[in-house]
Amino acid sequence: MERGKTKENELGKLFADVSSLSQPDAIKWLQKHNWNLQKALDSYFEIAVGSARASKQKPAVKIVGETSSSKHIEEMNHERMQENLGVGVEEATITVTIGQSDEEEFAEDQIEQEPKSEGATPIVIDLVSDEEQSDIEEITIPGDAEDHGKGQFEASTENTHSGLGTMGANNEPDVAGGGITMLSWNIDGLDLECLPQRARAVCNTIALHRPDVVCFQEVIEPYRDYLVKHTRGYHLVTGGDEGYYTAILLKKSRLDLLGHEIIPYPTTRMMRNLLIVKTRLLGLDLCFMTSHLESTRACAKERQKQLKCLLKNIESAPQSSAAIFAGDTNLRDKEVSEIGGLPWRIHDMWVTLGSSPDTQYTWDTFVNDNLGHSNKSHFRFDRIYFRGALDFSPKLLPHSLRLVGTEQLMCEMFPSDHWGMLAHWDLEQ
Repeated sequence: MERGKTKENELGKLFADVSSLSQPDAIKWLQKHNWNLQKALDSYFEIAVGSARASKQKPAVKIVGETSSSKHIEEMNHERMQENLGVGVEEATITVTIGQSDEEEFAEDQIEQEPKSEGATPIVIDLVSDEEQSDIEEITIPGDAEDHGKGQFEASTENTHSGLGTMGANNEPDVAGGGITMLSWNIDGLDLECLPQRARAVCNTIALHRPDVVCFQEVIEPYRDYLVKHTRGYHLVTGGDEGYYTAILLKKSRLDLLGHEIIPYPTTRMMRNLLIVKTRLLGLDLCFMTSHLESTRACAKERQKQLKCLLKNIESAPQSSAAIFAGDTNLRDKEVSEIGGLPWRIHDMWVTLGSSPDTQYTWDTFVNDNLGHSNKSHFRFDRIYFRGALDFSPKLLPHSLRLVGTEQLMCEMFPSDHWGMLAHWDLEQ
């Protein structure tokens, strides 16, 4: 498929930011992988990990792409892809179809940024107030009208696929009663296909549910700018400003932003870290955390290191503070078991609510065909861990968990290759 030089350069810049290659080398690497950004990244890091293991190098990545023959690279890529088939590897076929009007929608004025906190690198953006008129287009929700054909709405968060969702209309949480609602979602910003439509659907989901906290993974700069424009009444704290990164949104009308920090993962090869935001709600101190743990099956050991780091930070939160982590962990259950499971004070939201199969698989290529996998698989990659305040009231009581983003859009893609998780806790005095 013919692609303009502008789009090739955009993909090359993004790949270069993530991999630390020069942009010309990044473009060559993408060409070898048919401009499939996620496949190129996975292959790049798989080869880097294998090379480091073979030579027993320290964590610094050795660039091997241009020092190996094309035939050798192709053989290694084929071997890695065969190894990963059927295990939920995150790969995406990038078809760049963004038109001029869509580019303009994603192109925003320079964002005024607050100074970075000491010893960390989050960016905090203060979004406009709840009182301002929202630009987000009106959503028609199934059930609101007799006839709601596909052409009438772009984003519905009702789960219509068999086995998806646990919270019906008669089981909605009592948000007015002082609970906490959180949305966590890997929004797959690395896949540029239908990105404006998909980003709009994610923002529509926020507008519909008005969660107190939103944890995003795989945010890229155009997506961040779109959030700034279309998400109202939230603080936006990002876990970086280059390549792709995480972000946390806090509803300003309910949560006070007290501080924020980034905990680096020393041996990551994929720009991963732990973003922590400290807040207060109704007299209760809360630490919200998000992360995107190392991807691909070959990186299990690094992923386990990162899991231990985030669990340690949940445990070490002040006793007077509740701590909630939500993110894309890429974990397989055996990897959690191999490190001894979760500490006794830390709870898995899905397990606590009864391990329902309806909300088990957040990565499900049996239903979600965004990436066009021929081999189907499903995994519980996205997880929520929490620890209540140990010596303080009110207490966190898990209420419900559901999956969102399960409706296909008019562009015939889902908002992301992951389902989002919408969780609610009640607060008991």
